Amino acid sequence: MHPLTKVLCFYGIFSVSGQYYEFPDVLIEPLSPKGLRVSIPDEDGIQLFAFHGKINSPMNGREAGIFSEDIRGAENGRWTFFAKNARLKPGDKLYYWIHVRYDGSGYEKDGEPFTVSELIAGDGSVSSTTTTTTSTTTTRPLCVRGETKLNGKTACKGMLIFHETFSRLDKTKWKPEVKFPQVPDFEFVIYDDDSKVLYTEGEALHIRPQLTEDVYGRDSINRELDLNTRCTGLLQSPECIQTPKGWHILSPVTSAQISTVESFSFVYGAIEVKAKLPKGDWLYPEISLVPKSDAYGPGYDSGRIRIALAYGNQELDNELYAGGVLGDSDAARNYALKKIFSYSHWTDAYHVYRVEWRPDSIVVKVDGVAFGTVYPPAGGFAIDHNIIQVDPAVADRWRKGTVLAPFDQEMYVVLGVGAAGMAFPDSMADKPWENGDPKAPLYFYRNQTTWKQTWGDNSVLEVDYVKVWAL
Repeated sequence: MHPLTKVLCFYGIFSVSGQYYEFPDVLIEPLSPKGLRVSIPDEDGIQLFAFHGKINSPMNGREAGIFSEDIRGAENGRWTFFAKNARLKPGDKLYYWIHVRYDGSGYEKDGEPFTVSELIAGDGSVSSTTTTTTSTTTTRPLCVRGETKLNGKTACKGMLIFHETFSRLDKTKWKPEVKFPQVPDFEFVIYDDDSKVLYTEGEALHIRPQLTEDVYGRDSINRELDLNTRCTGLLQSPECIQTPKGWHILSPVTSAQISTVESFSFVYGAIEVKAKLPKGDWLYPEISLVPKSDAYGPGYDSGRIRIALAYGNQELDNELYAGGVLGDSDAARNYALKKIFSYSHWTDAYHVYRVEWRPDSIVVKVDGVAFGTVYPPAGGFAIDHNIIQVDPAVADRWRKGTVLAPFDQEMYVVLGVGAAGMAFPDSMADKPWENGDPKAPLYFYRNQTTWKQTWGDNSVLEVDYVKVWAL
């Protein structure tokens, strides 16, 4: 090892499951004329190494950082992060944290700030004569109990409790919906587990909505469809079987929605999703936290936390929304949502969306920038039930919870793409249907020559990763 290369030592930590993992030495190599290498030795059981760091600026909790990458394989016996364009100089300080996925569990650790003393040339020779400084390591408690509860048990503060990189679609972790959606949004889609609409490609999840007739065949919107035992809804209900008649047709769009409802749920924590949102008229992403139980009532009565929402219409996708949904009315849908405007379109590129959910607030961020905090009024959201336009009986149930009710129950992760339905208020221009009209899907279908021409290669939700930390 080069004498000026820094090796930092870490101590083992416990995961939520009680398994033990001891962090190996971390090798940090600032290179000349540019470049930064950070690596750990390979060993049996390591499945992923992630590095997150910043130069001369402390990390804000578990933020992504300027340097942020998941390494999915070892080379030459090491798991190596390499930033070829990084330019460091003696005196610079590297702040960072690392994550290791070992035997299916996630472990993470803050690194001691690393001060650059000398740069190393690509051939391993020293490019300056700056004096080497000594690195120190501070021992921290193995587990500090925080606010997050996982499967009913308090989790260790700062621990990565969920991490998905979508190298494949693991259906033991993600449950695909197969049903005709009903409450609360009555979106004009059939959710199906079909490779035309749901697949992984290039280490990312893809959900690409299609015309139902392109999936089920020509004129299929006018034929009975029984999803039968594949259905994930209530059997023999409109969620599983529909029979077109007269103006009633099947949903014109087929899409996909997956969730962790049967594998992972939590209450309070920080969730981060790196995603590219779908572009196209009347499409919208479903990137949300959904209550595991209807503790305060069905649908939005029990709340929902939106991590990222931008409508796919070109004239609408400069605005990004995130926060809480409290009910079906327009007022309840927007009361606890925060909005940020961009001159570029949110659907044009990948962004990192983050929600920090605590017992007294919900902070929403995009690309490391906070753009809103949802605070309940004194006495909770029930105090404003007239403004929010929710039933007083629902508000009474909220009063039985905490000040943040209904956002105080265990929730699971949902990823999907919806089309039309109640998610679009009637105030939107050129909307070809009215909410509540039983003929709305038919009017939407008849207008497809207009909206379908806005769909293309970018009419897809792409998700690079999902991470959840305990707070």
